[in-house]
Amino acid sequence: MKTSPLYRLGALVLLGVLFTSPRAPAGTTGSLTGTVLDAAKKSPIAGATVIAASPSQVARVTTDSAGRFTFLSLAPDTYTVSAQREGYESLSIAGISVLADQSQVIPIALQPSLK
Repeated sequence: MKTSPLYRLGALVLLGVLFTSPRAPAGTTGSLTGTVLDAAKKSPIAGATVIAASPSQVARVTTDSAGRFTFLSLAPDTYTVSAQREGYESLSIAGISVLADQSQVIPIALQPSLK
């Protein structure tokens, strides 16, 4: 029995639809990264606490030995980013917008404490 070309074409289209992987959904979170530096010496501050706070969530991280920090999977929102470390004045930066599928870089310079 011979199959028609139209039947074969239909079968190929059906197989293509069945075995094509679905597209990945668009991301729903964004990220913040940055470095905390000593404002006077321009050197990295390790062990600083960095907090990203918004009405939808609060996240906290500690800087690494190079003063770097990263917040992954933040809900899109407007955040206030705060940094603190013993021996330095605390600093808050308001109005940081986090958008889905985007990463913001936030440089932070802490002033040495006069105490």
